[in-house]
Amino acid sequence: MALASRSNSGAGKGQCLKLCIELFGPHINFIIGKPPHYSVVGYMGEIIRIVAKQLDFCYEYVLSRDRVFGSQFPNGSWNGLMRMLTEREVAMSGVVLSVDETRARAVDFSDPLHLEDQVLGYKRPVYEADVLGFVRPYTVMTWILLLLTMLAIFAGVLVLHLSHGKIVSKEAKKSEASEEGVQAESPEDQVVTSVSLAYQWTLSILLAQSLPKTTRDTSLRVIMGLWLIGALIVGSVYRSNLKAMLTLPKLRLPFDSLDDLVKTDIPTYITEGSMLHQALMTHSCPLYIARESFFRSTGLAFAFPKGSPLRDKVNSILKEAGIVDHLLRSSVNKYVICKNAEKLQQQNDRCGPLELEDFYGVLSVYAGGILLSFLVFLAEVTFGKRSK
Repeated sequence: MALASRSNSGAGKGQCLKLCIELFGPHINFIIGKPPHYSVVGYMGEIIRIVAKQLDFCYEYVLSRDRVFGSQFPNGSWNGLMRMLTEREVAMSGVVLSVDETRARAVDFSDPLHLEDQVLGYKRPVYEADVLGFVRPYTVMTWILLLLTMLAIFAGVLVLHLSHGKIVSKEAKKSEASEEGVQAESPEDQVVTSVSLAYQWTLSILLAQSLPKTTRDTSLRVIMGLWLIGALIVGSVYRSNLKAMLTLPKLRLPFDSLDDLVKTDIPTYITEGSMLHQALMTHSCPLYIARESFFRSTGLAFAFPKGSPLRDKVNSILKEAGIVDHLLRSSVNKYVICKNAEKLQQQNDRCGPLELEDFYGVLSVYAGGILLSFLVFLAEVTFGKRSK
C-alpha cells in the first residue's frame, strides 16, 4: 500500500489527485513529514502548486513501497513509481522522470521540463605536494630497465677489470719491478678494487660526475664510452621532463570516464531503480563517456498513466508558466559556480611556487644516503680494528 498525504495547495473545489514522488535532487531534495502529511523541499513542489492552482484540484503526495523510481522486470512488470503509474494507482508523478524508450512505452510523458546529461561527480581535486615527483619523469618500467642496464654495465666492467688485473699481476711478478719495491696485489685486493672501481664508474657516469680513476684497457674504454652516451641521453631527457613538470604542474584527476571509475576503489552512489541503474544492470544502454556524459541529453518530464486526459492540461500550464528554469536555478545552491566550473578550472591552472613538501622525496633520498655512508664508515672502522 502506498503512503499518502493530503495537500490543500489547490483551490479545493475539484477532486484530490494522488501524485507519486521520490527523492531526486535538486528537483526534490527532501521529503518531510509523516503519513498522511508529506511535504517536499525543492522547486518541484512549487511547480506542482502552480499546476494544481491553475487546474483547480487538490493533491496528495504518495510514496512507493520500495522507494525507487522503477525498473522493468523480465516479465514486463515494474516496481517503484513506474508500477504505481502503470497500475493507475496515481494520477501523475509529482517529480520528473528520465524519459527513455522503455518507459515511454509504458506511460505517457509531459513535454520535457529540462534536458539532462548524466555525468560523474566527485570532489574537486586541488594541487598537492608530490613527494615522489622526482621519479615521475619516467615510468616504472623505464626505471626498471635503467636499473637492469646499470647492473649489466657494472657486471661487464667488473669482469673485464678482474681479467685485466690478473694479467697485470702475472706480468708484475715476472718483471723486475717487484725487486724495486712494487708488489702485485693479492687476489682478494684485486676483487675489492675491481668492485669499487666498477661501482664508481657506473654510478659516476650516470650522475654526470667526474671519474675517480681512468683505465687504459681498450675494452673497458669502449664500454664506458657507450655507457657515457646512453647516460647522457637518459639524464638529458630526465632533466627536461622534470623541468616541464615543475614549470606547469597538472591536476591528477581520479578518473576521466566511467571505465576509469570502475578501476578505482571510490564508493559510487547510483539511485536504485533509476534509468542509469537499470541500464547498468541490463547492459542495454549505449554507455560511453569521455570527459562529458553517459547519456546525451535525456528529457526530464512528468509521467502519467497511458491515455490520461490530465497530460494535455498539465502541458498547457507548463508552457504558459515559463518559470521552470528560474525555479530550478533559485533552488540549487551555487548554481552559477557549478555551471562555470570550466572557467574556474582555467583559473586554477596557473603556476604556483614550489613548497617545502615538494622536496621531501629528494631530502629523504639524501638522508638515506647520509645514513648509509655513516653505516659504511662504522663498518670500516670496526672491521679495520679487528684486522689489525
